[in-house]
Amino acid sequence: PLSYFGCANLELSFYTNHENYTFIRETKEGTNIMIKQFSRETIEKLKYYVYALVDPTNNNQIFYIGKGKGNRIFQHLKSAENDEEVKKDEEFKVDAITKRKYQKLQRIRNIINNKKEPGHFIIRYGLTSEHALIVESVLIDLFQHKFKDISFDNLDGLDNLINGYDSQGVISVEQLELLYGGKQKEIYAKILETDKIIAINVSIDSLDQKEIYDRVKGHWRVNVDRANKAEYVVATHAGLIIGVFKRDMSKPWTKSPHPNEENRYGFQGEESKDESINERLFRKRLDRTPRSRNPIKYFGI
Repeated sequence: PLSYFGCANLELSFYTNHENYTFIRETKEGTNIMIKQFSRETIEKLKYYVYALVDPTNNNQIFYIGKGKGNRIFQHLKSAENDEEVKKDEEFKVDAITKRKYQKLQRIRNIINNKKEPGHFIIRYGLTSEHALIVESVLIDLFQHKFKDISFDNLDGLDNLINGYDSQGVISVEQLELLYGGKQKEIYAKILETDKIIAINVSIDSLDQKEIYDRVKGHWRVNVDRANKAEYVVATHAGLIIGVFKRDMSKPWTKSPHPNEENRYGFQGEESKDESINERLFRKRLDRTPRSRNPIKYFGI
């Protein structure tokens, strides 16, 4: 579906005339946008990627998994909007491959005819061509699984406590462009010696600050003594600080009540209102560090 997310706290004014965007609607709660191509900056970050197309007219069903580079993910929509290409596929759909391609384009055209757009989501990026092929193959096998005793219906989520290695989270193309594209520069956070900060890497479904806070507040396997000294908790994604939150220092990190979250703790706080620290941290990058499965980093504590 067209991705909706709260953008009230993001600097979006410079995107107004950005050639990559078609603005649909702006409200006080946020902005609905559709992207027709990635910016050069985003393409450099993406490298090879694996993506999914989603049908908003059919309960947001994933109907296509693909591997691509550059603006490959948008080519399906462009092909579906090309009458001559669709007619050609209809006339010559004699083999299975051409028939499936025609069905895919027809589905996209039906979505458009319902005044909607197919959702474009990146499942994994920053890959080599070989790794992208493997991820694509695994996902296609998973979604086309035919065994009767395996079902994905009403799946509420896995019970894994830790995300997969170097997890990025499934992310819409709109959110990716906001993270990496446009006129953004590679500006690094200014963390002072007096700062007491915990940085937590999170996977995201939205850039809405409330949703980011709900994701980052817990529960995590932290060093409680160090965590209780932290004045701020920052949420990061792919090295970018996407949320800055002031801890309630009167309330220590508390242990999760859930039995399957043993030795995990959460904090209470609110979105930072300190303009000086927000200016130094928000939407800035942390210093480059070796990749680690541990999502927690401590600064000054």
